Amino acid sequence: MYEGWTKEEVEELKKFRLIDRIPASAAFHLSDFHTSRHVRERIATTGGSGRILERQAAASILVKRLSFLAVIYFHSMTAFNRRPILDAEKIYVAEHEKEGLRLLDFYFDQPSMMPYDETIDRSIWLKEGWEYLFHEWLMPVFDVLKEEVRISEYILWENTAVYLYWLYETVLEDRPQALQDFEELIHPGAFQPNGMKGINPFNKFYFPKSLNGDGKEVRMRKTCCLSYLSDEKGTRCQTCPLFCHNRNLERGESLG
Repeated sequence: MYEGWTKEEVEELKKFRLIDRIPASAAFHLSDFHTSRHVRERIATTGGSGRILERQAAASILVKRLSFLAVIYFHSMTAFNRRPILDAEKIYVAEHEKEGLRLLDFYFDQPSMMPYDETIDRSIWLKEGWEYLFHEWLMPVFDVLKEEVRISEYILWENTAVYLYWLYETVLEDRPQALQDFEELIHPGAFQPNGMKGINPFNKFYFPKSLNGDGKEVRMRKTCCLSYLSDEKGTRCQTCPLFCHNRNLERGESLG
């Protein structure tokens, strides 16, 4: 059990693949995903051992799975006013299979907590958390994937952004602090990671929802996550920009 979160808070975070004990089966450390050798092995085991596009698809899916770390982190900041601090080698990553999908669970080994102090500017506290999460945990994975499979950094950032939009617009929608924290996140100057040319990725990919080719209100992606390449039927996501483009053309609509 975790000392930094209450039992009820841990139960809430379990919805996002946090686990409350060290995995009994073989597990990796998040720091393993910061190395080329381990990333190559993970990509190969998920069907990404063939042509470059298949490897890029496997890399994209890996980032989707790891993005639940960001969901756990942001949820804790907004809902509990605490952000966990621990090195990547103290985060256990365990695989499990569900309905044919390889999913990841996470165990935090004795994290310390940085609580929000109401005497300081909340935006500063939030930005410090974002910098820590991405620079220490996720951006090293992005860097390895860009080097190994030459995948666009925009795809990786949008994969993460989609989960955070969902978190704030759906899961945390009724939390008092959610709207303020979300508006802070998507502000153009809030977060400008290396490699994004002064662009906040969470602002870049955020825009009003619209109707897709099936008439559903969605926020269509600006990049294709390539997951259709790992699907036997080649099925595209409902928010895929290529899917929406093709369906609109079928209906005789111009995308202008």
